[in-house]
Amino acid sequence: METKTNSAAPVALPVEILEVFENSSDYLKRRYDSILLSPEELIVFFLSSVASHEVVTSLERQVLILSGKNPPADEDEHLMQTYLDMENEGLA
Repeated sequence: METKTNSAAPVALPVEILEVFENSSDYLKRRYDSILLSPEELIVFFLSSVASHEVVTSLERQVLILSGKNPPADEDEHLMQTYLDMENEGLA
């Protein structure tokens, strides 16, 4: 898959995570004749659609859940606030 720099940094993924993308790739190949993305290309495609504030919000929600706390009830509001906070810091 083409990227702007046409180079990639190596990333070590746990086997369980790679299997998710392998299964998704296999399903897409069976379901749609014209979509032939390898698991690695699917990972790049998936990650290219995720904004930094979405990554932060997901991490914050998972930390709260894993610590036994309830994440904010309104997911959209939390996502928007994280975006605004990051935008104020010049990171969004």
